[in-house]
Amino acid sequence: MKRIIIFILFSLVTSLNAQVYYTQKANNFLRKGPAAYYPLIKVLPEGEKVEVLINQPQWVEVKVSSSGKTGWLSKKSLTKEKQIKKFSELAKKWSSKEVSAITLAGAVKGLRGKAQGGEEEDYDRLLLYTHYSITPMQISNFIKEMSLHKSSNRGEVDWEDANLDIKEPKLDLPQLEIGYSVAARIASRPLIINKDVRNYLYLIMNALTANSDFYDTEFSILLLNQNQADGFACLGGVIFLTKGVFLIAKDESELAAAIAHELGHQLLHHGEIELSKRSNHVSADAMFAELDAETGTNENEKDLEKLAAASYEKVVHKRTLEYELQADKFASILLANAGYDPFAIVRLTSRLAKTFKVERDIFSDDYLSPNDMQTRADKIRDFVYDNFNTENPGVRFPRRFNSYFNLLFQE
Repeated sequence: MKRIIIFILFSLVTSLNAQVYYTQKANNFLRKGPAAYYPLIKVLPEGEKVEVLINQPQWVEVKVSSSGKTGWLSKKSLTKEKQIKKFSELAKKWSSKEVSAITLAGAVKGLRGKAQGGEEEDYDRLLLYTHYSITPMQISNFIKEMSLHKSSNRGEVDWEDANLDIKEPKLDLPQLEIGYSVAARIASRPLIINKDVRNYLYLIMNALTANSDFYDTEFSILLLNQNQADGFACLGGVIFLTKGVFLIAKDESELAAAIAHELGHQLLHHGEIELSKRSNHVSADAMFAELDAETGTNENEKDLEKLAAASYEKVVHKRTLEYELQADKFASILLANAGYDPFAIVRLTSRLAKTFKVERDIFSDDYLSPNDMQTRADKIRDFVYDNFNTENPGVRFPRRFNSYFNLLFQE
């Protein structure tokens, strides 16, 4: 009997020990519920000790050992072994905000293949418009509505089928600083403040990611008051669309395609890869910044910097075009697996290609460049028609899209 009691006690201790984990990401988001759209309680650093209270397929409720706080963490945030990593020397170099347009371009990927930023950083504005007045229940109901509609393409194609290398985002602090710095610059432009339209974009974004491999990755989306259709993805999860995307899209699936394309840039780590490729510019940027601080910068120097940036973009043109092609493929798969019509990305890129005009200004970075949008439209058309079914392809929701379109353009 004594042996049995000892065995039971040993089993209980072993069971309790098995429930102790450590956070393994640089930033681990402790939330009030088991989904990325639940309110944030706290961001836990890497190596934080937690005790698992409730175990679900993708999320666990935990108690933080150091503070006693309870909340929900993604299982992908946890590891059995405590591992503390240090920033690399290369990453430390990126902590400087004194970087040129050439370098900052690496942190932004656009719907049209462009990389742009504003003039001044506006962090307050960025934080204000990445806040959404929407409840977890509203998001959950929006996502559930997708499952009520038939789709012959949901789950038919995965990332390996498209030769896409999907990995967990592992941005370090200096890279995040650059990403948010660029996002704050873009946020200094005129923004759409209509909260219903902004919430609509946020709902679509969550519908795309909720049942994917990226269920626990948080993104923010802002709408620029610009009539040209475009989009931007900044390191750290901030996405921008322009009002012009509403003008060129015909239904919700096409609007979702534009969002999915930017999510592709985020989750294929194009910003991180490009920052690494452009790391040799950091030292030069620092020297030029120091020189500018002493001598000032005149208009001629600004023109030369713009020309240098355009010239550099031509050199890396083949690489950046490949990013766009990958993001288009990613978008089609994400659309299909969420229940949207994957042919939406074909319709959207084809329409963009028709509206795209090559500028003939010799100082433009479009001078003598091929029409990338047409190349993309052709390639994504082949990919989608080769991999997806045209019968019951997925939902489009034109009526709901039109209601928000009218709301946006009646302002």
